[in-house]
Amino acid sequence: MAPESKTVVEKICFLLLGLLIGASGTTVLTGQHIDRLTVINQQQAEQLRDLERELAQVKDSLSQRQAAVVSSLEVNIIFTAPKPSRPEEDAIRLSLEKQVKELLTPLMGKKLEQLEGTLIPWILENRVLEAEGHRFKIKVRLVVLAEKVHVEVEAAEMTVPI
Repeated sequence: MAPESKTVVEKICFLLLGLLIGASGTTVLTGQHIDRLTVINQQQAEQLRDLERELAQVKDSLSQRQAAVVSSLEVNIIFTAPKPSRPEEDAIRLSLEKQVKELLTPLMGKKLEQLEGTLIPWILENRVLEAEGHRFKIKVRLVVLAEKVHVEVEAAEMTVPI
């Protein structure tokens, strides 16, 4: 083979190698964006379900002309050290929020004047919840009782099995 054709073949090989490396890098970056967008989509779907429940409660409340009732739940998760890694954190937060809301679902539709505010922390305090293969112990930091019940909880990852 002539020396000039060998350099042309080498150049083509390097070009193809560069294309493969570039395509691989693009795939990795695109995958990260897709993961993030998937989590955002799940969060928005959960918000939509919450808003639909809230709307149904408000409609029911208005039709019955009764005292203020709990129409929605807002949950805020705060992680203690060690925090989950960034790619997992959003998915774990979403899962924990959903589980806490499920635990508090019996409050929906209850009259505010009939609620015993001190019972809400008892429902959640020291509960162990599992999310994305991790276990978290829940501590209640704040409960605000209104038509929209706001609960702030601290999630500490358990390193020792139960």
